[in-house]
Amino acid sequence: MGGTPALEESKVKGNLARLLWKEMKEQDSSSVVVAFGRTGAGKSQYAMKVSHQFYGDWREVLRRLVFTPFDFQRAIEELDARDEWIPVLVWDDAGPWLELLKRNSWHPLAIGVRGAFETARVRVGAILLTMTTDRSLPRSIAYDGYLYKFRAKLVKWGSQGDGKPKSVARIQVRRERESEWGKFYWEEAYRDWVTLNVPVYGEYLELRKRFLRLYNKLIREAPRLGPRQALEFIAREWERMRSGGEG
Repeated sequence: MGGTPALEESKVKGNLARLLWKEMKEQDSSSVVVAFGRTGAGKSQYAMKVSHQFYGDWREVLRRLVFTPFDFQRAIEELDARDEWIPVLVWDDAGPWLELLKRNSWHPLAIGVRGAFETARVRVGAILLTMTTDRSLPRSIAYDGYLYKFRAKLVKWGSQGDGKPKSVARIQVRRERESEWGKFYWEEAYRDWVTLNVPVYGEYLELRKRFLRLYNKLIREAPRLGPRQALEFIAREWERMRSGGEG
């Protein structure tokens, strides 16, 4: 087991990436990071740019990107089966799925995802989740000060001179007010300026489109089937999609 990020430390330029590098290299610990903000703020592109600082390869960034709890669980299981460690895994648009699993916490999928987060502590250096709010996080993560130490609020910030849109990532560090089990607060410590120009963005959108169709099926079926049966239905649809079928 084990491994180190593919790039030299001198090539890790962003503030969030440097924080994560330090956690991996000096503390030998795993982190869950939430990139949150309004729709269109640049959360996904920022997460991919942070991931790219560790891989140095946009194809690898896309390969280490998941969209559903099924893909997340499988990615961790495959790493565990191969006894492999990777620096970064991005779960894009994780919020609606995690919120649904929170409300159905005893569903086998919810239990499996919580187990995957536990296994990921020794398989992934940093799990980057994109969502509109971190309130969708399971309590077991949200209140774990050793795991959930950093988050980044993305805000649109005009454009560059060449007209490309730009955002700012306000990186917040968790501070404990009383004890490890007591109250805590978030302190803005750094900022990353983000140009929204990921070169594989078109390919990312094509990947995302398929999984949006899957999530939309879940939304349509949930009122008719109920949350538990709808999750089971969508799991079958996910398997069908993976095998080459489309809805």
